[in-house]
Amino acid sequence: MTITITDAVATARLSWQSNYTLGDPRWSLKQLHGLHQLIIDHRDEIISSVSTPRSTQYHEKELARLIFDISQHVASTNGPPSSQETDIPLLGKFVITHRPVGVNVIICGEVDPLRWMLGPLAASIAARNVTVLTTTTTTHHDPFVALLSREWANYLDRDSNLFVSSCDSSQLDIELVDKVTLCDNSSEPYRSILSSPKAQFLNTSSPELNIALITEGKKSWPCIAKEVKAASNLVVPPSDRLHAIFVREEDAELLQKAVGSDQQTTVLDTLQQKKSNFQLHLDLKTAKENGALLVILTRSLEGAIDALVGVSAPIAQLAILGPEAQKVHNFAKHWVPARVLTPTPMFLATAILALNILSSPQKRTTRSDLELLTAASETWGQNMQELSMDFDFMASCMSFDQLFAFVMGNGSYD
Repeated sequence: MTITITDAVATARLSWQSNYTLGDPRWSLKQLHGLHQLIIDHRDEIISSVSTPRSTQYHEKELARLIFDISQHVASTNGPPSSQETDIPLLGKFVITHRPVGVNVIICGEVDPLRWMLGPLAASIAARNVTVLTTTTTTHHDPFVALLSREWANYLDRDSNLFVSSCDSSQLDIELVDKVTLCDNSSEPYRSILSSPKAQFLNTSSPELNIALITEGKKSWPCIAKEVKAASNLVVPPSDRLHAIFVREEDAELLQKAVGSDQQTTVLDTLQQKKSNFQLHLDLKTAKENGALLVILTRSLEGAIDALVGVSAPIAQLAILGPEAQKVHNFAKHWVPARVLTPTPMFLATAILALNILSSPQKRTTRSDLELLTAASETWGQNMQELSMDFDFMASCMSFDQLFAFVMGNGSYD
């Protein structure tokens, strides 16, 4: 039965006043398990409803990320209530305890539903909020929305987790809710709601940049090219896409040859430009708008870092690739205002393995997985012995949660 946003908020308010989510210590655990089961039972239908043939691999990774996020929420529900001690001058020390806000309404526009619908829903459930998840009127015919409408009540508590297939955000009475989370690529349709301090807007088309830097050392260029092409593919949302890559002058031709002519790239030779005339941020902006990968030639690591420091556009992530990545990590972290990601060989290998297991009906490691491990290790000039990984151990990783915990524990991410 279809309900309106007004009816959903009224039901949610009654549920919150009844102490429904706080009365049962295991409530959030049960609901997270229900959400996880919904995803597992309808995995194929979910993937087909949100992806095209070209974007299937990307959405497989998004689904893996969502499953890992849910497992992290489950782990946090088993711990004590979160609290933080703070010291305010003149007032003294205080202990801040984190509690649910109450009725949380999540409104989603034209977004990736795995990240911007189910992701915030899982976080809200973990916080023990009563949650209303809804989409705008422009998205209610979406196959994914139809799937949620059909299966929602079979997996989630209808009194404390409510789904509205479409709503006009102007109909929402902000006084009856405790928090509104808006996920869309523009805040313009929500100006009236955003005037309230209860509202939070999450921009799904972030202006931030994702940049990679290839270090010195022996590398397998075909493997690197495969990863670069996958990360810069147009099926990947702009907020996640690789926008630029710094490469040393002597490696540029090898990279271009490996990537091939089917990849839209723009080569920026900083070596031939005067420092005063070099406006890297404009070239980055143009490349991002055109959906092209900007390949930036540089003489040295120091030159690349100097260029990044001078970029006016915000940098979300800097991925340092290559066998010398660990040596460069701290230096880049100190100078570049961005999250610095330095995958280790084990991290990359197990990440590929995890995604492969996720798509396997048997959910077990096979001998073909070893080929993936080998390819990942060759990317960084490593060999299987240096990875120090035991096949029997990996074959025993039956649980998604265990496997992803293992994967996430073997990378350096700051």
